[in-house]
This record gives sequence, structure tokens and C-alpha cells, in this order.
Amino acid sequence: MPCTLRSMFKYLIIILCTISLYFPIKGKAQPVCSSLFSSLQESSFQKGETYRVQLAGDPVIQTLKFRELHQSAEQVSIKFTNSRLKKDKIYKEDEIANWAKLEKDTTSLSVKEVLTELKDVLRVMLLDTSWAQLLVRPYRLLAKNNKTVEVVGDLKNSKKIGQKIANNLDSFDKTMMKMGFKKPSITRVIVNNSSASGPHSIGPPVINIWSPKLKTVIVMNPLFGNKAAVESESILYHERTHSLMHSTYTIPAYVNKSFMNEAIADFGAAHMLNNPQIGKINKDNTPLRNIEERVARHEGDVNRRTSLLDIRSGMNHENSMMISNILWKLRTTIGAEMMSNTFKPLLDNLNTYHKSYENFIKTENRKTSDKIQQFIYDIEYVLAVILKTSKTWDSHSKVREMLRETIYDLNFNMSRIENISSKLTASTKNFNYNSKTKIPLSIIPITIGAYKSIVQVSFLFIVVDIANIILR
Repeated sequence: MPCTLRSMFKYLIIILCTISLYFPIKGKAQPVCSSLFSSLQESSFQKGETYRVQLAGDPVIQTLKFRELHQSAEQVSIKFTNSRLKKDKIYKEDEIANWAKLEKDTTSLSVKEVLTELKDVLRVMLLDTSWAQLLVRPYRLLAKNNKTVEVVGDLKNSKKIGQKIANNLDSFDKTMMKMGFKKPSITRVIVNNSSASGPHSIGPPVINIWSPKLKTVIVMNPLFGNKAAVESESILYHERTHSLMHSTYTIPAYVNKSFMNEAIADFGAAHMLNNPQIGKINKDNTPLRNIEERVARHEGDVNRRTSLLDIRSGMNHENSMMISNILWKLRTTIGAEMMSNTFKPLLDNLNTYHKSYENFIKTENRKTSDKIQQFIYDIEYVLAVILKTSKTWDSHSKVREMLRETIYDLNFNMSRIENISSKLTASTKNFNYNSKTKIPLSIIPITIGAYKSIVQVSFLFIVVDIANIILR
């Protein structure tokens, strides 16, 4: 019987590992060297190693697999297999000199890195389980402002903290509404010190059976047990910017794409507080993200976005710093007041010009289903829209110079960005949010989310039970 049980658990683990492949875990890229070709000659190549290459001025990332190194008295050449073209090619020194950056992909991860990725997956699962609580859990009123914002929690939560959150939200809303954004008719902020899902904003309005009105929900929970997240102004403003974007623009709007929405949310908080640091809650007093430096930290783990090759699949918060950094540079260039006046029109243009950019990419036969490559195109698009939008500004020359430096830093091409900018045309499609058409549909994702959470929690319990048996 024990043998049978061991066999069962063995097959269960195999099945669970197979299912886990659904969640992409990417290896980190390791820089080879700044002096590219000389370092290539000195590098210890292994046949089959994969490298990611960015060509100067080209937004397409090439993936090459090393085959052979040819060295003679005259020159060194390297044979790679181009994954996109699916064929071998010998690259000589003059060709490699045009490579802007080369990094090695390592597919083997340490236990710590695997657990870090697993925490992100579990956090998403825990976040989804909160749907059921949003629907049926009763809460105590902690604070209320102008009949449009209510802060609720359980008996352990402080009314003082609730009032502080309500006041901060009211101040932020007034500033953003002056800039042209719309706020939800009713917002409920849930404070829950016992939850582990972290702060988040729910897109569609939610009905709770104890308060049967559709309300936009912001959840201020501890982040992996860190209760400082609950009272963080920058995290609150980040989450509020999410809900303002959904109240101002439709779901299909370009600015409501997940990574773009994250970039805007970080910038919205930074702009309000005049500080590029988001969530200064780590034990070493560092922020979760610094959009000026393009660095994300969480209790010792550091993620930098120094180049396009640092972009990783499934890391929207970290990847979005590439765009929020550009917005912060723009604010620094034109000043906070000018940024407040132009932020909303800039987002409007990002929505209306996007179709013409997609058409431009199609003419180059560069449309891709690869999410990382698509994100790189999106950075290129944001740069082009800022260039086009700023042409009517008095500070256009300063903005152009800032963009030139950023384009050089990221190894884009200024002439290409100018060409794209000249081809952008406004769509006639209306991306403004209409509450009358959205509210009746909001029940559907809530119901699906509640049932989905039951399935995910059941799966989580199975994983935990198996892990406990293995570790005995």
C-alpha cells in the first residue's frame, strides 16, 4: 500500500509540474561584457547556449543559439542559429560590431529565484480568491467622505487609519479631476490586515450583499505580511489611478492595457507626491519601485531595467518602469504644472493614435505574438506619441532633446521614431468611458471570478498537501 501511495504522489507531482508550465518562469540575462567583440573571443562558449541580441536602432530582439567559434590570424567569426529565421549564420567581426548589446540567457534558476516567481503566482491566486469575500463578507464602516468614498474594514481596523485613507483619496481625486480625469460615482476602500493578497484595485464595480450598490473597490492589504503597505500614500494613489483610468476610459483603450496601466499608475502616484519612489515599505527603507532609476526592490531582491534586454515575461510592474521612467523624464523636462496640463491629452493621443501605429508595424511585417517583443514596440510607440504631441508645446525643443537621449540610451533610432511620429493619425473611435453601458456587464466578471477562485483555492490546497507529505 505505501508503494502505491508513493506512486500516486509521484504521478501527481509530475502532473502538477506539467500544469505549472502554464506559469512562465524566465531565466535572468547575464551581461557578457561592454567591450563586445573582445569579450566574445575571451568568453567560454558552450554549444547550444542561447543569447539575446539587440541591434543598434532596431526594436527587434534577436535570439541566437551558439554553434561554433572560428578563429584565425586574420579574424574571429562566430556561428549562431537565428531562432526567428530558423537557420545558421556565420557572423564576422564587422557585423558583431553593429550589435548594441548581447546578453546570455540562463535557463537554470536557483531555488530562491523559483520561489520568488512562485510567490508572484500565488499572490495572483490569492487575489482572485478575494472576489468571493468582496461579494459576501460584511465590513465595518471606518470613514466616509462626501458620499462618494467609504473606507471599511473588520473590528481590528482603526477608524483613524480609515479617515486618513479617505482624506488622502479625496485630495488625490480633486487633483486628478482638475487634470480632466473622472472618478467613480461610489468607491469602497477595504482595509484588511489579515489578508496576504496585497493592495489591488478591482476594475469593474462590485456588489456586496450587505451593501447592494455597485461600487468601485480598492483593497489595501498587507503585501506579503508587510502592514506598512496599508498606510502607504504612494501605493494608495497607485491603486486609485487604476480605478480612475477605468472610470475615464473604456476597457479596450490602449492606456488600460495591463503594463501601460501599471506605468500610468506609478507615474500618477509619483506626480502627485513629487517623488519617483513608489511604496517605500521595505525593511531597509527602500521603495518597491523607483521609476527615476528603473529599479524594483522587495526585501533584498533587486530587479533593474537598464536595457530592453532586461524585460521579462509576466513582470508587468517591473517592465512598466521603462515607460513610467519616460513619463517622469518628461515631467522633469517640462515641469510639474505643464505635465498636469498635458498628461490627459497625452493619454488621449495614446488611445487614438494606436491603430495607425499597428498598421505601420504591419507594413514592416513585424507584428508579433511574442509579449516581450510587443512590449518593446509599445515603448517605441510611446516615444513617438510624445514627440508628436509635444510639437505644439513651447518646450518642444527641450522635449525633443530629452527623447533623443532616451532613444539613444535604449538603442532605438531617432530617425525611425520621427518617421513613426509623422505617420500617426487619430482614430475616430470613442475611448471615453460610459457608465450606462458598462455597469450591467460588470456582474459577469465578478461571478466568474468567484467561481474561478474556488477552483484555484482547491488546487492550492492539493499542492500544499502534497508538499507536506513530501517534506515529512
